Amino acid sequence: MVVGRRSGEIFPEVLPIDEIDENEIGAFASGSIAELLAALSPQTRGSSDTGPVILVNGKRVGSSSEVSNLPPEALVKIQIFSEQVAQSLGVSADKRVVNLVLKKNFGAITSQIEGKFPTAGAGNEYQARIDLARIDDNRRWNVSAQYTRREAVLENDRTVIGGRGNLQTLIPETDRIGLSGTWSDYAFDDVQLEVSASINAGQSVGRVANRSKTSMSDLPFHLIRRKNRTANFEVSGNGQLSSWDWFASGSVDWSYSANHIDRRNQFHRTEGRTTNFRGSALFNGNVVNVPAGSISASVELSALKEITNGNSDIEGAVVRSEIGRTSGGAKATLAIPLTGSSFFGAIGRLTANFEGGVETVSNLSALVDYGYGLRWAPDPAFQLSAFWSRNEDAPSTSDLSDPQILTPGVTVFDFIRGESAVVDLVSGGNADLNAETSKSFRLSLSIRPEDWSDLSFNASYSRRRVEGAISSIPAISPELADAFPDRFIRDQSGRLQRFDVRPVNLGRSRRESANWTLTWSKQLSHKERAPGGRPAGNPSDTSQMSSGVILFSVEHRVLLRDQRELLPAGPPIDFLHGSAGGSSKHRVEFSARAVYRGVGMNLNANWASGYNERAGNKNLKYSASSRFDVKLFANLDQIFSRDDKAHWSKGLRASVTIENLFNSRRKVVDQNGNTPLALQSSYLDPLGRTIQFSLRKMF
Repeated sequence: MVVGRRSGEIFPEVLPIDEIDENEIGAFASGSIAELLAALSPQTRGSSDTGPVILVNGKRVGSSSEVSNLPPEALVKIQIFSEQVAQSLGVSADKRVVNLVLKKNFGAITSQIEGKFPTAGAGNEYQARIDLARIDDNRRWNVSAQYTRREAVLENDRTVIGGRGNLQTLIPETDRIGLSGTWSDYAFDDVQLEVSASINAGQSVGRVANRSKTSMSDLPFHLIRRKNRTANFEVSGNGQLSSWDWFASGSVDWSYSANHIDRRNQFHRTEGRTTNFRGSALFNGNVVNVPAGSISASVELSALKEITNGNSDIEGAVVRSEIGRTSGGAKATLAIPLTGSSFFGAIGRLTANFEGGVETVSNLSALVDYGYGLRWAPDPAFQLSAFWSRNEDAPSTSDLSDPQILTPGVTVFDFIRGESAVVDLVSGGNADLNAETSKSFRLSLSIRPEDWSDLSFNASYSRRRVEGAISSIPAISPELADAFPDRFIRDQSGRLQRFDVRPVNLGRSRRESANWTLTWSKQLSHKERAPGGRPAGNPSDTSQMSSGVILFSVEHRVLLRDQRELLPAGPPIDFLHGSAGGSSKHRVEFSARAVYRGVGMNLNANWASGYNERAGNKNLKYSASSRFDVKLFANLDQIFSRDDKAHWSKGLRASVTIENLFNSRRKVVDQNGNTPLALQSSYLDPLGRTIQFSLRKMF
């Protein structure tokens, strides 16, 4: 028996929990691999709601941005693996693995223009991008440029009771531009190098009404200008050292942000800069053979240098901040097979997993992580795993040292008094933050029947408890006001004047959730008459031709517990049973995609259950929310082009997308049926229904 596999695929001891081939990829009508992965997020999310680890042709890459701008047409297949494969790669066991298998030879210039238009008017958005990509066996490179502009939405563009008309924006005017590039090739026979770089810039301009205007000389509104710049350069490589695989990467990241609020004779200005230097090396391979198989291990070494500085100038009061932090760590994982095909094989494969690591962070004590678990696969189509872990995480430098920003005229809801309030909102960093400690348990199940390979079922349960959770102040509630009284400044009548949302350590939190995902696909084919055209009734004169595909996916997420205890002896905050900042218990996401002979449709439906909140002497009821998005597209070359000759429709795709088809928005009412001013639907969702037109051409 001769068994072959396509270059770039990986075949661990367990099968992929899902695979998407070229025809199925085409049904998504995505403009880039990044857009495609976003659409696949229900299948690729890990057991603790984390993003996946990305492989390209079975090998690690520095980051997903190295391939995110490639067109989906460059893919042969996408393989999605369970968390078991992630740990074998030296990655935390709460992540899934996505392997992108690229074509051996591919080249294209792709251009795309889009326009998105809210049916309520204002807020139009325009986007243009161009991508150049080339794959020649093991060598590949791509360059991408993108520009996006969105118009502002003023309060008088929507129905806002008690609003300030054209003096205040619901959505600011924004401009964004980005340029990125990647190059990859084998430097030696077994060492593959990748180099990537990107630069992005954006700015926004919004308005806030001047509610303290006292004379005709005062400006009726304040202009809020925000700027941000980012740059990244990364080099990574992978290869083999004896029987071990290795992966190493080094990167430099730089970011700049500025906020400027214009006032008559006064101004607020803040600036912040961050530079990060990162380096890591990962080694993984088999250590020793035992009767049940091979014990595999991985070792990762990492180092980080962060430099953050900023300054704020609020009405002449200048405050400067600067922090430099270094960290270094080591992490190891171990997978020990307890049973195998020749050792108690009747019960399937049973594997024990262990991981542990330590990280030293300047100005903090050493942070220790460890975890252990079991994985059982009685059949390649069935996988069951359980994993427990304890992790310590340091606050980020931005949480510690971001400059203070004071934004006037922000409308919020005061759950203590049960009323809307217009406040000065304070944001930025908090230098007094401590590390948080979390304990997690995850149980996951994956089933992909061999006789029904187009059907995949995945389910998981997770429980997470965090001590000293790092978070911004989530709501203006009595419990938070008791725990952090200095964050809420009121006037003599008790009306809220200033709200400080800078991050704090929130004490103990508990969260439990469960979810399941079901995916199914079916290839469509048609009979094509043989050349020369004999009677169609003769089966020998026709052949089955692939002409399309249908895909279905449904995911149900249930939040079983969502509680916080702010103080050791304080009352718990229960977000599922009435506390401010409530959560939906149930969320359902459904998608159906179909394409036939170049014409396709995507339908996405999202539903979240309603919930209640207590606000002063009021009980607020949040209705269930539902949203339907529909995308219609046509690959015009499959419709108009009938031969291999050049044709205007070659590589051309047109699409129309209607987001929030029924213009539905979550409604909030009190016991009298009234909606608080700060919780109006126009504040919660200013855009509403939008129609997007897109034209994409591949040369």
